[in-house]
Amino acid sequence: MAILIELRRIDVDDQMAVYEYGFQDSPKGQIAIDKYSGECVELQPVPSSRNDFLFSRARRVLVTHHEAGEYPEETTYCA
Repeated sequence: MAILIELRRIDVDDQMAVYEYGFQDSPKGQIAIDKYSGECVELQPVPSSRNDFLFSRARRVLVTHHEAGEYPEETTYCA
């Protein structure tokens, strides 16, 4: 079974970028990444029993982009 988690940036400023994340056509959660430290914070969980899984994958994607100095408008986790 393939897994696709979509992340879409909904806000950005000098300190932080905020993304919606979740499965396509499903309710989304929100995650923020600090542009200086790379620390991610869950602002709103995905209303799903799989939230911990979704959050950890979304965090990994954003940290990878952060390490490259990128805060894209859209990105995905695929497995």
